[in-house]
Amino acid sequence: GEEGDPADEVCADMTQTNVANQLSHGSVIGVPEKTKTGTDTTCIYRMTSGSLRLSVHVADSVSAARTYFATQRKSTERVDTVNNLGTDAFSRPDGSTFTIKDAMVLTVDVTKLPDGNDRLQIAQSLSFQILSCWTG
Repeated sequence: GEEGDPADEVCADMTQTNVANQLSHGSVIGVPEKTKTGTDTTCIYRMTSGSLRLSVHVADSVSAARTYFATQRKSTERVDTVNNLGTDAFSRPDGSTFTIKDAMVLTVDVTKLPDGNDRLQIAQSLSFQILSCWTG
């Protein structure tokens, strides 16, 4: 990918293309909306009947990132570990997927995707694609 902040990958052209390609129902409207709050970068993709939220939390250190990741994991009763994704990853029953790599935590929130899409499949596919851009 381009040089710069790896967190920006959630809004990068390649990710926009991947999001559009992953949808089996609904389509992306306009350009995704990117916001930065402190160390969090969020990109919201608006759709014909819903939305998709990709966000990255950049921690001060790997241990701080692990703590944040563990807190996210504990906030849901049942999670499924996702293998071969980042250093560690899990998904919630709603399909949303959380991945940690180095000091960054990627969240793919698919809870508002248009009906008819395979939420878990989309979340994991997008997570994999974004993480493959995070080298180092």
